Amino acid sequence: MNALNVPLLTRQLRSPEPLARAAATRVFCYWRDRVPAALDLLKTQAKDENALVRLEALRAATKSKTATPAPMAPTHQHGAPVPRQ
Repeated sequence: MNALNVPLLTRQLRSPEPLARAAATRVFCYWRDRVPAALDLLKTQAKDENALVRLEALRAATKSKTATPAPMAPTHQHGAPVPRQ
């Protein structure tokens, strides 16, 4: 049941529900090599307002051959990196 459904995935990535966006981002991680404009979608998820969605995007970036996690790391609204705690 690993059938690619880009329209459904795209809809879920834009869902108003944060948990749906996070789940879709996790699924995206496994389909990323078959999704058009995957890097752009991943960058969008990395800027999501929800921390879990951003975490899933960062996780997906670590598994990607084209994306690097560093540019997708969380930043404050002024562009400064979020300090580690």
